[in-house]
Amino acid sequence: MWTTFVLWATATKIHPASSTASASSKKTYGWQEDTPQIDHCRIEKFSGDAIHFERIWCFFVRHCHLFACGGSGIVVQGWDGFIPDNRLSGNGGAGFRTLHENASVTLTGNRVEWNRKGGICVYGGIKYNITGNYVDRSGNSGLEMVDCSDIAVTGNVIYRSGKPEWNDPEKSFSCHHPEICRHCFYRKFSGVRARRRR
Repeated sequence: MWTTFVLWATATKIHPASSTASASSKKTYGWQEDTPQIDHCRIEKFSGDAIHFERIWCFFVRHCHLFACGGSGIVVQGWDGFIPDNRLSGNGGAGFRTLHENASVTLTGNRVEWNRKGGICVYGGIKYNITGNYVDRSGNSGLEMVDCSDIAVTGNVIYRSGKPEWNDPEKSFSCHHPEICRHCFYRKFSGVRARRRR
């Protein structure tokens, strides 16, 4: 069963709900998939993250604009995620960020831009497919992966990321910084175009 949200949200808290409880309040993953679907939403001007999934299992975020939030656009702790064709822009954190355990996520065709702390930031991720995204003007790395394995990165454009005018240039990573990918195993990069900010 899918839970679908089709609405306009400004400075309001939205929790994707499973059939029994809010996905962000669960203590364990449980035995059944949550399967929330967030589709065609504009979520803006939250003090925290636009979408924050904790202990999520099988989720879908499509055709959304996650804009001008104090935290990140999408934060994930969990697995089996599909994130196609979104705009993650102007957030105080990263466009997409993970925490704790996370795996089996597909990010395809997203526009990730003007996020102050980074574009796509995956920490401890396993089995990611990051394809065809346009990452522009991130405050730190356009794409950062730390302690990851089994990652495919194909056909992305990373442009003008790192060292923007709003960050301390000495503390920011450029999109070409050698620590974009730290302690990662079994990764494949193909057709990724990166260009420094001038």
